Amino acid sequence: MHHDPQNTIRISRNSGQYVQRENWIGIRWQGPYVVLLIDNKTIPITTVQAHAVGWQMLREADDCIREANNGVLWNGHRARQSVILTVNGQSLNISPAKARKIAAALLRKADYADDFQLDTKSRMVK
Repeated sequence: MHHDPQNTIRISRNSGQYVQRENWIGIRWQGPYVVLLIDNKTIPITTVQAHAVGWQMLREADDCIREANNGVLWNGHRARQSVILTVNGQSLNISPAKARKIAAALLRKADYADDFQLDTKSRMVK
């Protein structure tokens, strides 16, 4: 029986100019969990949470990019807003282009962790 990690993750965006203040962010999967790595912190999350956060992050990043480019989805380097990733109360400013890459990694690693759950019959449905 797995104990689900209790981490609060929210996605939003700021309305001001994007400020370059990048943290090192990595995504991997370990067994049935997706692991969010931020600087020196290791934050395990469930596949359900990783999928929900990944999709919301992708939508916010795309909206930032479209607003800066008259409705067209470009690479995102001209975006005037940033995506805010808040994990357990700590907020990170992420450029829309980087947020799209993080979102893609979350969705991809959630798929691998989900496959692990199916293979080991350790399904988590929360």
